[in-house]
Amino acid sequence: MEFEAIHLVELLDFPPDDGSIWLASERVVIQSVSALGMLRKDLIRKVGMEAACTLITRMAYAQGYMQGLVLADRYGPKVADPSGPILFGLEGLGKPIVVVQIYDPDGPSFHEEAIIHKSPDAELHMRLFGKSKIPVCWNVTGFASGYHSAVRGQRIYFEEETCVARGDSCCHVVGREISVSQPASQAGQTSSRTTAPLSLYDSFADIRDEMSRKFLEFRQNQSRFKPRESGPANSSNDDDELRHGFERTITLPGENRFIVSDRAMSAAVHAAMQVAPLPTTVLVQGESGTGKEFFAHLIHHNSGHTNAPFVSLNCAALTESLLESELFGHVRGAFTGAIRDKVGLLELARDGTLFLDEVGDMPLAVQAKLLRALELRQIRKVGGETAIKIHARVVAATNVDLPAAIEAGTFRRDLYFRLAGFEIHLPALQERREAIPILAYEFLKRAASAFGKKVVSISPDAMSRLIHYSWPGNVRELKHAIERAVIVSTAGEIHVDDLPEKGLQNAGYSSATLNLRKNERGLILQALLESKGNRSIAARNLHIDPATLWRKLKRYNIDVPKRSKVRDVDGPLSRE
Repeated sequence: MEFEAIHLVELLDFPPDDGSIWLASERVVIQSVSALGMLRKDLIRKVGMEAACTLITRMAYAQGYMQGLVLADRYGPKVADPSGPILFGLEGLGKPIVVVQIYDPDGPSFHEEAIIHKSPDAELHMRLFGKSKIPVCWNVTGFASGYHSAVRGQRIYFEEETCVARGDSCCHVVGREISVSQPASQAGQTSSRTTAPLSLYDSFADIRDEMSRKFLEFRQNQSRFKPRESGPANSSNDDDELRHGFERTITLPGENRFIVSDRAMSAAVHAAMQVAPLPTTVLVQGESGTGKEFFAHLIHHNSGHTNAPFVSLNCAALTESLLESELFGHVRGAFTGAIRDKVGLLELARDGTLFLDEVGDMPLAVQAKLLRALELRQIRKVGGETAIKIHARVVAATNVDLPAAIEAGTFRRDLYFRLAGFEIHLPALQERREAIPILAYEFLKRAASAFGKKVVSISPDAMSRLIHYSWPGNVRELKHAIERAVIVSTAGEIHVDDLPEKGLQNAGYSSATLNLRKNERGLILQALLESKGNRSIAARNLHIDPATLWRKLKRYNIDVPKRSKVRDVDGPLSRE
């Protein structure tokens, strides 16, 4: 894909009535310049110029880094690199004009200089504080450093040589590659810049040190349940850590992987890790497909008894007699067909974990016997007379509303309190929609690899459908939907028509929008004619966002050069 073919505004998605904005697969928010000014003002007054510089630069670096990853993953580094100036304008950071771009094989491999027109940093600072003694475009230099570091996979730092807020004629920024062995504080010694109380190079170095400390803590907490795939624990590749720092992949034995990318699921994982080393029973509640069995494995793997057995039983799949026999075992001759002694799962688990799935569907008679077994920590086999001590830890799971089942008389209140020594609630996927893009791309990568398909991305319209769908089957349904889409896709990208027809293709769309799909091109042309080429009015009449209309105009090759003229490039329809 050539750079000229990219229009970054196409990556922006404003799902109707969703309250979110997406730049490709990364959720973004809009901040007013006034709000950023208040933040800058409070920081400078309360913590000083140097600390304010560090904090604002750190935030801008992380933002630029993540946006760089989005574009590099979607288009590749060669295309994402020259996209930086366009993204700058899209983010509202000003208009950069690159004046110098040098690649010296005998020196640093990256050197770039740019003039920034309409820098919001300089405008804000002058409005709030008047003329400054030092350069103040911290959002600009931080964002540029993070973006180019992500795209190029190098340590790249931008500093400001001249600044309008300082009385200079323009805001002039310079970016250089810093080698791993070169101290950041020495990187700009040959520069003609005026040194600030805390230089931007030192500010970036401080950011990297802080990231290193934070992610070292993350690795230490994570090391109990996630083996590192490669590299030592004290790896200095901070950008790789940032690349994965906003997502958390838990990997257990048997290639059992779980993606944690939102606050609600992160809280559930934290709760599971807290209770894992303790002997108490755990009740995991959540809808079907939310990952209850994975959490049982997670608790077992971090219980201190990883080498002990993990056994599971689906309580809804067996009759009352068979369920009792599976749980407690039986002796030979206890009933017809009992031709030999059988060890029950409570005994078989020894000092490991017994996972009781769908415990809410357990018959009342078996509930009473399970309660007694948990209270006395001993069982008696069906037809047996000898009590057997048990040491297994029980983790139960259900998608049934147990308090409601108690009121209905189908579940014992005392067993509920015995099982719920520690409760973990797993949120439904529709409660954590911000996780859908990350999960969708994870399932896309797995399916493409498994099926040998070269499908690498999801179109904005298809992603919007995924985000708006209610997902009654939760993560399991999302996984199957992506797998199906990868199988039927005939291009390198999943489109709306590749998604399962039931629900997904119509998710979150009004009747006006559904009608639009049937004859999009004709309806768009008609709306433009009626609005005399006014795209905002046409979009409102079509019940779609103006950015969506802009994309469709490009898709259907409809040219609207002026409000008074609509030209259909592929047909005779026009209005002079």
